[in-house]
Amino acid sequence: MELFREALHNAYDWGATEFKIIITVSEISGQDKLVIELIDNGTGMSRDTIINHFWNLGDSKSRGNQYAIGEKGHGTKIYLRSDKVLVQTNDGIDSYETECEGAFFSLNAGEVHSPKVRKSDQSFSKGTHIRIEGYNNNQRSTLKQDILKDYLYWYTILGTIENQFPNRKLREFKVFLQALDRDMPELLCSGHPFPKENYNINKLFDTYGEIAADY
Repeated sequence: MELFREALHNAYDWGATEFKIIITVSEISGQDKLVIELIDNGTGMSRDTIINHFWNLGDSKSRGNQYAIGEKGHGTKIYLRSDKVLVQTNDGIDSYETECEGAFFSLNAGEVHSPKVRKSDQSFSKGTHIRIEGYNNNQRSTLKQDILKDYLYWYTILGTIENQFPNRKLREFKVFLQALDRDMPELLCSGHPFPKENYNINKLFDTYGEIAADY
């Protein structure tokens, strides 16, 4: 689950207003593999950002930014627990592709991962698209819509209660979530979903009284 928290917070720190999580299973090289796609419309990454911040360890570009959620530069390394990571990004000037294959195998063998970076001939939309294949040994039992949605609302900025307080308005941020048991993405809006307020205390006591009587 931490993969999704890290990706969502990165997207938010990079100025995104929309973030998509698409989870599928695809046949790759004759095997069914878990495929996770993480797409945002944020600022994107330059070549320098890709090499020195995305793939590098302990060197976050958000360091010193008091409004950023992450700043240690360790989080994106969770992506390396996979067979392959492919990133397509555009910073508003240039488009780049970067990929790292066999990262988890290399790390288990005590070797450093070896990502490749190249300028792309394609012109991507501004933002970042991350595709992760074979994550966490293809384990997928918890990657269901309700489980993921609950996690995002409780453990990420998506579930913030900041907007419940006066003069503390956060920017609009939407998440589109499509887990393994869904055919289409579901829109999740920013802010923890609270139940409606109930000012009828007599009705409240009657309800709980009936429940207590049943026991």
